[in-house]
Amino acid sequence: MQKQGGLKKKPSGLKTNVSVKATIAKKPKARIPLEKKTASQLVKVADEAFSKYIRLRDSEKQPNGSFVGKCIDCSKVKTVYAEGRWLKGTDNGHYVSRGVMLLRYDEMNCNLQDSHCNAWRDKGDVDRDYTKAVDKKYGKGVAAELKALAKQQGSHKIPPKADLLHIIETCREYVKKALT
Repeated sequence: MQKQGGLKKKPSGLKTNVSVKATIAKKPKARIPLEKKTASQLVKVADEAFSKYIRLRDSEKQPNGSFVGKCIDCSKVKTVYAEGRWLKGTDNGHYVSRGVMLLRYDEMNCNLQDSHCNAWRDKGDVDRDYTKAVDKKYGKGVAAELKALAKQQGSHKIPPKADLLHIIETCREYVKKALT
């Protein structure tokens, strides 16, 4: 090796900083029974179950066993479930934000929504269209009632574990029955 300015220069062509990663077998995480999970952990499970429930509730089963539904905002028809799997492109869209726990699992606050409308459309357009759609679907004034409920004291508080467990169980039963 040649010296250059007091530092040793490595010959070209040699690879440096090559690290060999040791393959360590990881133990699979033990599954925690629902009853032993915290309320915060149950929210994630309840979200998944409730999302599937809402998307199926707002869809129609097709002769081939798939489910097709219409976005509450743009009325675009989308396939929700087909060939044994959940398809991308539809969401459980919340009229009032999911952050308002009081309404997070409220059936009038949640509807099948195109993923684009849920995440990317202009909030002003969505709010205007979604407000009209909620009032049309559930009755005049329901959208205003939902917004008023969101302002109640304690509306952001996580529901008790018993309520979350009930949501999970009820939604899973509905989905299982609908898919058979």
